Amino acid sequence: MDIDTFWQMIDETRTASDGDSKKQSDLLVERLAEKSQDDILDFEQVRLMLHYQAFRGDLWDAAFVIGCGCDDDAFSDFRGWLIQQGKLVYEQALEDPQTLLNVVERGADTQADVLYWVADKAWEKKTGEETLPIIDGPTYPLRFDGSSLPTAEEKYTRYPQLTEKFRPQCDDEESTE
Repeated sequence: MDIDTFWQMIDETRTASDGDSKKQSDLLVERLAEKSQDDILDFEQVRLMLHYQAFRGDLWDAAFVIGCGCDDDAFSDFRGWLIQQGKLVYEQALEDPQTLLNVVERGADTQADVLYWVADKAWEKKTGEETLPIIDGPTYPLRFDGSSLPTAEEKYTRYPQLTEKFRPQCDDEESTE
């Protein structure tokens, strides 16, 4: 499976699931389990490559603003969510994270990555084995690209349009806690 086939599967399942991340992941598992074992492993390699390419400070700050905070695990989940949005959204977000303004609705759960386990579940469905074998091929070191700003206020300043849209919901959440 090449990257174009990966993106095609992402787009088809996103459309079929009406944007429901959990349902999309379930559809991906079903469709991926119908493919060869090599395709399942290739799918995971592409997912990992895209996941690591998005390990960037500017995206982390945008995820923080959108999600009313964002720790390490939540940022990993956000990157999975971003991949599930498809090639165009993913590439535009890498170019300029503020493009997410037109993609994310207030209150959307962008920190629930259900893409992470798709290849494992498809592998188990296909082979009966619970985990993927060690994948031979390129590895992607977890190298943080760019820098994340140190304070919440700096993150909000970095992305004024995202802040205008999402900060009110964050302030509302804080006032009800």
